[in-house]
Amino acid sequence: MNLGGSIAVAGIAALLLSACQDDSAKRAAKGADTVRGNSIQGPPNTDWRLMDSRAVEANVYMDVRVDPGTAVAMKAVPRMLSSQISQYACPTASDKVWKILDEEQEVWINLIDHEMKSIVKSRCKRP
Repeated sequence: MNLGGSIAVAGIAALLLSACQDDSAKRAAKGADTVRGNSIQGPPNTDWRLMDSRAVEANVYMDVRVDPGTAVAMKAVPRMLSSQISQYACPTASDKVWKILDEEQEVWINLIDHEMKSIVKSRCKRP
């Protein structure tokens, strides 16, 4: 292949990669909107509140404020346990967000206290 052909192939590959990234970003934005429209289903305490959901690159990030008692308790337990507890704030298996996102895209939870300080960040498990 000559230099001109190599440049053309590289240009086409770059366009395809850009289109895939644009599609992933659009899916993430739609997923964040979908999550924002839902209440958190299944936290162990009704005082958990979804404060924000947003798309960052190709993923969805959710900030969930927990009640003060849970915040104190989660800061006192090992990180692995607090990560497991954070799964209660994840979208349920039947949530539309999982149908919107590609298999490679993720939903992340950031549990925050009443001062909006992060307690733990964890990735939601796909159903």
